[in-house]
Amino acid sequence: METALIKFDSANTELKTGINLIEASAGTGKTYAIAMLVLRFVVEQGVDIKKVLVLTFTKAATEELKDRIRKRLLEARQALISKDGIDENDPLKQWIKGLSIDPQLASQRLNLALLDIDQASIFTLHGFCQRVLSDFALQSGQLFDSELSGDISSIKQACSDDFWRKHIYPLSAWEASIITADYATPEQLQASVDSIADDIKVLPEYENLTDKLSELKQLVITYKVSIINSLQAIQKVLPEGKFKKTFIDEFDEKKQTLLACLDLSP
Repeated sequence: METALIKFDSANTELKTGINLIEASAGTGKTYAIAMLVLRFVVEQGVDIKKVLVLTFTKAATEELKDRIRKRLLEARQALISKDGIDENDPLKQWIKGLSIDPQLASQRLNLALLDIDQASIFTLHGFCQRVLSDFALQSGQLFDSELSGDISSIKQACSDDFWRKHIYPLSAWEASIITADYATPEQLQASVDSIADDIKVLPEYENLTDKLSELKQLVITYKVSIINSLQAIQKVLPEGKFKKTFIDEFDEKKQTLLACLDLSP
């Protein structure tokens, strides 16, 4: 069953408890509406400004919200005291005219809110989470000095560095040269996986690095023996053929170079 959409008016829409979704696109006056809603909760329902929580995305938006809410409270107090200075068509003036509580009580609530405005909980999402972790460190099992950060690149790089120390440092020179052929530093390794989404499946499947290096080393040894046997067989028949002496000498030199390349000594 679909719920009928209600046109939102920050100065007149009924203040409902529970979860309420307000859809608003860019430039529709979200900051104005939030400031008006805070004013209404403080005045109409007597909510302590310190119990109001407002969350936004950036520090700049947080500072703007604090300023706009403070300004709205000041404007409302001034409107209650004097009829001058505010346009009769201003939604704030219309709201004051429709107030069902005593103007003196409304003014008192506004004065208290303005006194405590600096204690209002107006945070970025990260700032709010940081505050909760700090205030409830024992309950959440976190350190008292834990800090949230929107930039986790340093944490990712620290993980790459730890992986490098744990898995690359213990390898022999030959094994390390194989592993670092494509990614020579922890930074390059981190950059290679940084853009991979969490739901992407990486192929081939992970296999134990030590086991795979042992298999590779055994294959190289096997091929080394085969190559040595083949070179020796070729070298035996070279004198029987009609080859220049320079070719035979160069063959021996190239054989030694090839065997050096297959050296697996640690």
